Amino acid sequence: HLQDMANAGVGAMPPDDAPFWKANNPMGLSDAFNTIINGVRDCKLALNGEVADGKEDKCAVTINDQKIPYNDPNGWQLNTPSEIELVGDACDSIQEGEVAVDIICACDPPTLNGQTCEEAYGADPFANLDRNCVEDALALDKEGSKESLDCQLDVMERYNDCLRDNLDCDMFDSLSQCSTIFNEFASCPEYSAEVTAEFQNCGTGDPNQ
Repeated sequence: HLQDMANAGVGAMPPDDAPFWKANNPMGLSDAFNTIINGVRDCKLALNGEVADGKEDKCAVTINDQKIPYNDPNGWQLNTPSEIELVGDACDSIQEGEVAVDIICACDPPTLNGQTCEEAYGADPFANLDRNCVEDALALDKEGSKESLDCQLDVMERYNDCLRDNLDCDMFDSLSQCSTIFNEFASCPEYSAEVTAEFQNCGTGDPNQ
């Protein structure tokens, strides 16, 4: 009788009998429910929003905080703008235990002072400076200014190299690996107070910032 009910529940026909569980006590019943519920987890997952057309490769899908690849036989794919599917090993990995699946997609970046992300980061930061003014200010303390400037130029060169290799304005975290280089500016020797005061006249503010 139990076998007939199990077959009817899933539309199975002998000899392809569906499995069923006998639960003779509360613990057995609980175990049976857990086995049934966790038996087969759907690897097609509905999203709360939609992935913008052409932006699917800008999304990051993680299983228990582990990133899985897009369009990979063992990763994930986008079935519709509002549905992803875990495939291969990724699908297998969610079949047991507690699992958290997350997807984060990049948003369109905001403009920066009216410029796009590419324009802002690709612009020459010294384009609007008065060159003669800057040279006069630095000359007030040539030795100290050279030490400060050499350090800043070294950091800037390495930071720009990192931007060139990693900047993707469609990816919200593309600059994360460059941030440690940028933070090295703070370790460069500061310009003297005299140079800093004169530098204010060049339209740049504090050269130590």
